[in-house]
Amino acid sequence: MEHYEEFLRGLESGHIDYEARQRDSAVENDSGVARARLLSLVQALEQVSLAPNRSLKVRVETAPPGATEPWTDSSLLRELEMLLSHTVHHYALIAISCRLLGNEPGSDFGMAPSTLRHRQAQARSTACAR
Repeated sequence: MEHYEEFLRGLESGHIDYEARQRDSAVENDSGVARARLLSLVQALEQVSLAPNRSLKVRVETAPPGATEPWTDSSLLRELEMLLSHTVHHYALIAISCRLLGNEPGSDFGMAPSTLRHRQAQARSTACAR
C-alpha cells in the first residue's frame, strides 16, 4: 500500500521516491485500518489520468551513497507495471502463508500475468492437439 501511496504522491510533482514512503504499523496490525487505506487507494487510483507515456523521475534505490543524481527517467506505465509486479510478488507470499495454514487460495492468486498467459497458451495448444 505504501508504494502505491508514494506513487500517487509523486504524480503531483513528477518525482516518485519509494524510499520516502511513510510506513505505518497500524496497517500491519489493524485490519480495519488496512481495509480503509485500501479502499482509499482504489478510489485514488481510479482517478489517475492514464497518460501511459507521461514522463516521471524515480529515485534510484540502488544509487551509491552521495550520488549527485539519484533519479532516473521513467513513465506512468512503467511505474504501474512495477507496482503490479511488486503486488503479485506479495500475493505469492500470501498464497504460501495461506497454504501453510491449510487454506487454498485461487489457483491464479499470486501468479504473474505472463505466467497466466503462458499457461493459457499451453492449454489452448494442448486442446488443439487433441
